Amino acid sequence: MTHQSVQTATLPRPLHLVAEDLTNAWHGICGLTAEFLSILREFDRREGYLEWGYIDSAQWLDVNCGISRTTAREKVRVAKRLGELPLVEKAFSEGRLSYSKVRALTRVAHSGNEEALVDMATTCPASELEARLREMENGGALSSLGGEPRAEHRLTVRERDGDRVTFKVELSREDAAVMVKALEVAKAELLECGTGGRDGSDPSLAADALMLMARRTLSGCFRLKRKGGGLLVGSGHQPDGAGRPDPRTVGSGAPGDRACFRIRP
Repeated sequence: MTHQSVQTATLPRPLHLVAEDLTNAWHGICGLTAEFLSILREFDRREGYLEWGYIDSAQWLDVNCGISRTTAREKVRVAKRLGELPLVEKAFSEGRLSYSKVRALTRVAHSGNEEALVDMATTCPASELEARLREMENGGALSSLGGEPRAEHRLTVRERDGDRVTFKVELSREDAAVMVKALEVAKAELLECGTGGRDGSDPSLAADALMLMARRTLSGCFRLKRKGGGLLVGSGHQPDGAGRPDPRTVGSGAPGDRACFRIRP
């Protein structure tokens, strides 16, 4: 064997192959975990732990599988909830969802929002998903959306002279607070990017913040779909920097009265 062939034989595998094997192995682990939880659900439903004199499934898992009591209780909880969430369980068994994502989903998912949440979970990182689900769990803006029309909600659009358009939005106090908070977050992001010398008190910055929110929606950051009588909210993964407009290209507005935002049509 020549020196060159010895060097070739000892070269490590290309990293993309290692990464592919790593993700495939993880998807397999997810599928096996889904199977484990399905079996656990049956075991708990049939009170199999009583057969060996244990007080519950968590104690049985602690003794027989080496799973701490706290972790075991959480696995039992997730296993039971998966029995009520067939779409989550299917995605889990196919390796499209990790246990971390499934555990978070089982806290807020129900038949009315399950499909949208699975879509969101399969397209965003686990940390982002958990943050969004915490907002829903705590009664945030996403969980307040519904399919029924609300009499206190109204949007009117009026064309003005030249190239200007006026948007007038009327919301309930509760929902207006959500909108104001979202605008403040978007304004803060624009200020970080640089806004041509303007500060947070400049009224036109609110219009630019609204444009930022609109561009995020158009770029696929948020997806809405209707199922039955409800409006379901999903989210796509937003790559770093995507949807962040250059402050120089965002439409600049002028101060308006009440809840009017002026943007370029």
